[in-house]
This record gives sequence, C-alpha cells and structure tokens, in this order.
Amino acid sequence: MQTVTLTNEQIAALGIKECKPVQGTFFKIGVAYLIRCVTNYWTGRVVGITDTEILLEDAAWIADTGRFSDAIKTGKFNEVEPVGGETIVARGAIVDAIKWPHDLPLEQV
Repeated sequence: MQTVTLTNEQIAALGIKECKPVQGTFFKIGVAYLIRCVTNYWTGRVVGITDTEILLEDAAWIADTGRFSDAIKTGKFNEVEPVGGETIVARGAIVDAIKWPHDLPLEQV
C-alpha cells in the first residue's frame, strides 16, 4: 500500500496552472481519496478545489464498499462504477474522507 502524490511538474502536465493550498480544506491537489458523501462514496485524485466543489480525476462511484474496514485495508470494493474521467463533488455533501493508498479502481466490478 502506497500513497501516490503527484509532483508539481506532474500536476502542471495535467493543465493545472496553480498548485497552492486552498483555505478551509485539508484536501491536497494530486492526492487520491475515498470520499464519503451523504448518499454515496467516490474515489479519485483531486485535481482542483474551489470554495464549494472538489474536482476528481480517474473518479469512480463506489456503490458498495463491502465491510468498510476491509475495503480500507485491501483497496477492494464489492461494486465499482468508474465514470471514465472527471467528477465534481460538492464539498457541502462530504461527510468524511481518507487518503486512498491503493490504486484507484478504474474497472467496473
């Protein structure tokens, strides 16, 4: 299990012009997260943050985590629906989030 954090050069290659911390959030650009929202879960790498939204790349909707602790330990979910690109998540809908040290799920399960 390894956390993948992008360098400033890699972030710039994604077309992101500015890579500075956003006030009012602990999310970091270039870091992958498992995000629990009020109605569902998302995985993805943060590529943009505004006061009200977070933009994820390589995003997937996680319909069923299975046993939550097991999913966190193994990186495996019971049901994954990749979106094939970017997803915008409303910050007001976020319940909690953890850094995701596993490969992001890109295949439908």
